[in-house]
Order: sequence, then structure tokens, then C-alpha cells
Amino acid sequence: MQIDVRIATRENFPPIRLAGLIWEGSYAQAAAGAIGEVMNELRRRLALAPNARIIGVSWTGRPGGFRHFCGVEVGSRDVAADDLARIEIPSLICLSMPHRGGDATDAYAFLMAERDRLGLLACDDPSMIDELLEDGSMRLWLPVSAGCPK
Repeated sequence: MQIDVRIATRENFPPIRLAGLIWEGSYAQAAAGAIGEVMNELRRRLALAPNARIIGVSWTGRPGGFRHFCGVEVGSRDVAADDLARIEIPSLICLSMPHRGGDATDAYAFLMAERDRLGLLACDDPSMIDELLEDGSMRLWLPVSAGCPK
């Protein structure tokens, strides 16, 4: 498991097609474990291993809450469940950093402060991307103005 490294690097997030589940709610609900429950439901529906790679995508443009998508890459495995939502994320320029896993609120606050310090603007489509890795750690991606979709 990785430790938090408080160094933000500018990286390209590659284009990706995902299939998964959408959740919408408050920050308090998310902090209480709602997103973890969505990930568990995705694992159950797709018979994923407990350590399977899952991508989380968040859109934070609503007051008091946000929309979150938990999914797996289409093409990395046979995703046969017809009831899953499907999204495509274009290539994005992001500030990125490793994270030990779990609540990433402080780590995203660090990335946002770095974005502001560098004079970059926020993107909101999507706002944040979490990559849950096989060892339980995460890679956090904060899209920045230079890479926002048009």
C-alpha cells in the first residue's frame, strides 16, 4: 500500500470507456460510506475480485453534493451487464498524486491548492477521477483548465 506523497505532477489521463454505477448524494453521505457501498455493489454485479481496479469519476457542480460514477474499463474485461451505465472520458490534463486509499478529501484539497498556486483553472466535466488500484491504494487525478474538454 502506498503512503501519501504530497507531490502533484502534471500528467495526461488517457481516454477511457467505462461501465458502472452512478450515485448522487451529499458529501456527508459519501463520508459515511455511500460510495464504498456502490463499489461493493459493482463488485457483486460483475463478480469482481476484492482488489479489482475500479475508476471513480466525480462531478461536483451541484450545491451540497455531487454525482459519482464507479466503473470498470470496457475492454479490460467482458462487461456483460446491460443495466450498467456507460461513460467515456476524453484525454485530460490533470494534476495527479498517489494516495494510500480511503477518504481522499485532504489529498484533493492539496491538489486544488496546487492547481490554484500554479494559476490553473478547475474543470467540472469531470471534476475528479479516482483510480482504485489492485493493492488498495489510489491514484488521484484533478483535471485542470489546460485539459478541459471543449
